Amino acid sequence: MKQSKYKLVYKTQTTPFFPICLAAKNYTRNLKKLIGFNLFLTAPIIAVIYNDITHWFFSQENSKPTTKFFDKFLSNNKYLQNIKNKENQSAKKLFRAIKTPITDLFDEKKLNKRGENKLKTLFKNIEDYFYFIDIPGFLFQLYYVPTFKKEIFTNLKIGRVKKEEIFNLILSSYQKTNYEKFLVELYNHILSQKSKENLVRISKDYYWLVHDYLGEIIDLTYLQNQINTLKKKSVKELKKELEEVETRIKNITKAKKLFPEKLQRKINIIQEILYLYNERKKVVMNKVNVYIRQIVQYKFSRKSLEEIHRIYQLMPEEVIKFLADKKIERFEGRHRNWVYELKDNRIKTGNKKYLDLVIVSKDIKILKGFIASPGKITGEVDLILNISHIQKFKEGHILVAPFTNVNYLPIMRKAKAILTEVGGMTSHAAIVSRELKKPCIVGIKNLISILKDGDLVEVDANKGRIKILKKI
Repeated sequence: MKQSKYKLVYKTQTTPFFPICLAAKNYTRNLKKLIGFNLFLTAPIIAVIYNDITHWFFSQENSKPTTKFFDKFLSNNKYLQNIKNKENQSAKKLFRAIKTPITDLFDEKKLNKRGENKLKTLFKNIEDYFYFIDIPGFLFQLYYVPTFKKEIFTNLKIGRVKKEEIFNLILSSYQKTNYEKFLVELYNHILSQKSKENLVRISKDYYWLVHDYLGEIIDLTYLQNQINTLKKKSVKELKKELEEVETRIKNITKAKKLFPEKLQRKINIIQEILYLYNERKKVVMNKVNVYIRQIVQYKFSRKSLEEIHRIYQLMPEEVIKFLADKKIERFEGRHRNWVYELKDNRIKTGNKKYLDLVIVSKDIKILKGFIASPGKITGEVDLILNISHIQKFKEGHILVAPFTNVNYLPIMRKAKAILTEVGGMTSHAAIVSRELKKPCIVGIKNLISILKDGDLVEVDANKGRIKILKKI
């Protein structure tokens, strides 16, 4: 096996195998429905679960067919419009499905035949939804950013630093993110001193926002805690943050006018697919994931989230069997040491040789990654593997994470610098760090395996290099 051809694209202790595999399967399907001609990414996708952490690997062999995909996809707005239409249709199906009362799916806490069929249909609809919403956004971030960057730089007759600023701006969200909309709601609530009924409405509108498969569900208690935190920061500071959001959106509009009309159209398509991938998908899938979580918790009301997480390490059809009290072979060890291989729209147990992709030497002194936001800083590391660890982060430390999302924003603001193992120029960590003007390096191979809480490191985000000064 040539390990070098595989690239780690996702690593997390929060997001288990089962929900993500419904998206990943699509990368082994024909992409014809997206671009009008037959195109396959033929290399298998590898998922390695090791010590409760799930690692996803994609092959570099997919780079050439991906370029072919975007040459076609970005040539005409009709392909984007097709995706938006299909996404809307698929979302409606999913929203109808999650209205089914959970008790209708069970007979005395055992998934009944109707429940089995409902979940099979739900999982298939999730997979189809991901096909249209996931593929363009993910493939762009994984394989096509360097090509797009080259085109942007070629069309700008200014210094390199300014080119970088404009490129980063274009890849930022061109409208308010879900979290920014949520902050606006809280800001207006605090400012107007609205009633408790308004908080009830906000919780209904945003209960899904920070769920992240098995995370928190926003309720009145969560909102009140957020409001108390925001009040401590001061309303003026929050107002400034929201004004910066408006400034970003205006600056993106101005930046696009620097380019010829043809490239502007391409930029518009890319911004749309990234927004669909990063924001619209969360609205739909987080609501669906809350529903699935409630199904599992209804069945296993006494199980902890850690135990439910282990159930989620099964294949989709096995999850259904487990809920129906059917025997699952080799279930207990999967969270510790397991490999899945996805190919030809199928999932199977993979070869254990792929474990070599995640077991590395720890005698490394220099780590390298991609520059997301420049700067140089020295400090101690706080390793935040998932959102349950966020409370232990110390202000002024360096944030080390597999990746970041909206849940990490409070500690990203407190961090000296931000380091992630996966992600590229359009990742959440990259975009937010640039907005915060904090040093950030992303795509750092073996970061989580090597660094530990309290390690002293020098982050040189001007060169994309981390030097380990002292190990704890």
